[in-house]
Amino acid sequence: MPDNPDIDREPNFHDGNAEPDPSEKKARRNLERHRSNADATEEAAWHSIYDEPAIFPRQSPQLINRNWSCSRCGCNLRGLEVGNTCPECNHVGQYGPPPPDKPSYTRWIQQKRRQTRAPDGWITVALIGLMGGPWAVLGAAFTGQGTLAAIVYGPAAEEMMKIAAAALVVELWPYRIRFRVQIVVAVILSALGFAVIENLLYLNVYIPRPTPGLIAWRWVICTGLHVGCTTIAALGLAKVWHRTVTELRRPRLAAALPWIIISIVIHGAYNAFAFVLQLIEYQF
Repeated sequence: MPDNPDIDREPNFHDGNAEPDPSEKKARRNLERHRSNADATEEAAWHSIYDEPAIFPRQSPQLINRNWSCSRCGCNLRGLEVGNTCPECNHVGQYGPPPPDKPSYTRWIQQKRRQTRAPDGWITVALIGLMGGPWAVLGAAFTGQGTLAAIVYGPAAEEMMKIAAAALVVELWPYRIRFRVQIVVAVILSALGFAVIENLLYLNVYIPRPTPGLIAWRWVICTGLHVGCTTIAALGLAKVWHRTVTELRRPRLAAALPWIIISIVIHGAYNAFAFVLQLIEYQF
């Protein structure tokens, strides 16, 4: 407690800047350093009040004059007022497009997309592809062993880690991607990288003297499984990215969750099938 908590000591009753508490000085220095290094446009975009929900939409009706999807079902709400119910699912959305002349995520991503060169998209694809495979292998290494790990934890960790780098780009730097197909290509490269590393480990470390049939199975079936499952998840990410750059609004990664779950279920079903083959001692 201060020695004198009288209201007359409040900073707004005195000239000049308030003297911060000693415990706040370090925080103030860090904040000033961050602000001096940050892109002012980006700072405004991520903290703009114009991207906040319309708390009292009925008192100040705002017409949605561009493509703007419902956050629950994806129905296009163009032509409706913010705060009206969605005609498809009856969800009441409180978010609307920000004013075009105000600092917002919309203005920030428009500016960033104008500044990004076409080759930058494929450079980003290459980086995602190189990082995704090793990153997923590292994540899968911590899922443990046993039946439950092989059928539940392992597939979930692998599928989520294979798309982790791409999801990060969609979340923070969506302007670096130019076309939807680039997300799919990047994630397929991640899946291929993961499959190659996993096959090399299985055929050279975990399984002594593998048969030709097992080698073929690993390189054809297992590789196809990884690529196929991860491509399904990539389609969900591509959908999120497309909504972001066409509606010029912040990405909502939760919309990709159904696609990711499908990829995990298929992967887990394959692992369960492989586990049964192991139980009956099937010979490749």
